Amino acid sequence: MRRFGVVLLGALAACGGGAKPAPGPPSSRAPELATAAPECDDATLRAFDPGLPGLERGVVERRDAPAEPLAREHARPCELAEDDELCQARARRAVLAADPTASISGVSMDGEPDGWQAQLDVDGLRQAVVLPEGAEVLDEVRRLRSLGHRVVPLEGRRVFREGSRRAIVQYAVVVDRAPARMRWEATLRWPQPADVENALGQLQHETERANLVNVSYEVTAAGLVAVVACP
Repeated sequence: MRRFGVVLLGALAACGGGAKPAPGPPSSRAPELATAAPECDDATLRAFDPGLPGLERGVVERRDAPAEPLAREHARPCELAEDDELCQARARRAVLAADPTASISGVSMDGEPDGWQAQLDVDGLRQAVVLPEGAEVLDEVRRLRSLGHRVVPLEGRRVFREGSRRAIVQYAVVVDRAPARMRWEATLRWPQPADVENALGQLQHETERANLVNVSYEVTAAGLVAVVACP
């Protein structure tokens, strides 16, 4: 059931097709949830009722929530003799050498801007053109075409002043020594609602007002099942 993400729940609720409950104080069915309390626990979840008819409470249990990966950034200066791709590859290797488990999300270049470099196909030959601004690439293409050349722009990118170039690696690592965070989760069940979209919207709204978290939901012919948890 957990393959159904809370993102889908938010998307369905935002699609319209039914009135969303008006904003207001936390649910009157659980007055003790009127303020966000760090001691959210099994009793908090047992008191929660989003107001959908036919509620059947399932298991309330404590689960391990794995520690969030730690986002990091590594900046490595480029050598004068290497191009951007080589500099980025060297920075990537340095991160993985330091931590083979690192998850790299992106590598980019940074430094003092020094114009724009475009690669053009001019009469079948690849040429590099350096211009002050990227917008001037099209002007150069038009100029060459006016002289009778066949020109196709291939790629372009900002270039940086030598001595200031550096590769920036964005990555994340898992902190092994960080203790797993414990949190309470509750499974709630209802008969299949007559208006599924409104029911999901009400469930989301009431969960947020109660300072809880939607973990997952599933709608089947047998009914609606949702898992909510302490933050």
